[in-house]
Amino acid sequence: LNANKYPSVMEFELSNTCNLECEMCSGDCSSLIRKNREGRPPLEELYDLAFVEQLGEFIPHLEEVKFYGGEPFLVEIYYEIWERIIKLNPSVRITVQTNATVLNNRVKRILEQTQFHLGLSIDSFEKENYERIRKNAKYETTMANIEWFRNYCKERNTYFGIAACAMQQNWHELANFVRRCNELEAIVSIHTVFFPKDSSFFSLELEQLLPMVNTLEKEELPSDSALEAKNKHQFQDVIKQLKHLVKEKTALKERAVR
Repeated sequence: LNANKYPSVMEFELSNTCNLECEMCSGDCSSLIRKNREGRPPLEELYDLAFVEQLGEFIPHLEEVKFYGGEPFLVEIYYEIWERIIKLNPSVRITVQTNATVLNNRVKRILEQTQFHLGLSIDSFEKENYERIRKNAKYETTMANIEWFRNYCKERNTYFGIAACAMQQNWHELANFVRRCNELEAIVSIHTVFFPKDSSFFSLELEQLLPMVNTLEKEELPSDSALEAKNKHQFQDVIKQLKHLVKEKTALKERAVR
């Protein structure tokens, strides 16, 4: 709470509307996965313009507002909230986590009205792998959008980050992923995947994990700038996680032998 006893930060995750069916995602976060992969009914739309009106009391006191999806730029009510924020508190920090596939005139118009901070969820810079992981996405379109988002954030001096889910499908390219993010001057965030089993590191056998650790440890990443050092740290955290898994599975194997 701030000095006026109002929340200083709000996070919105109001809809699972999404245009992608990512391999490591679920129907709770993607409307298309919910429909096509899981065969479940759509989530009920619980938020309307009355909800947006109620936010009017809180928006002037906010310091940061965060938006998640689904894909935020496909969530209709977010545009209503953004318009209200721009009117009532234009200096607030607006953070959006997007899959970077949606960049039309409507998106550009709302972004250009104020200062958005953008996190892009990508997972791979290899065309075949990217389009496999992020089903329905087109590599060339996303790469072009990344450049636009990058230039937008650079011109406004706002946060520009790129997130990846570290998993079986992309572990081999994580070092090059970080190198590419360094070139784009993007802050890297690497997340752990627990589901599904064929994506998560946790389901791998000891014999599969050991060569992964050996391969990743041989990679040399720069740390000359603060951004490079931060991104390298994210990469090293993946290695630490894999080593911890190796330790756990080694212990389990030794107990099984006794």
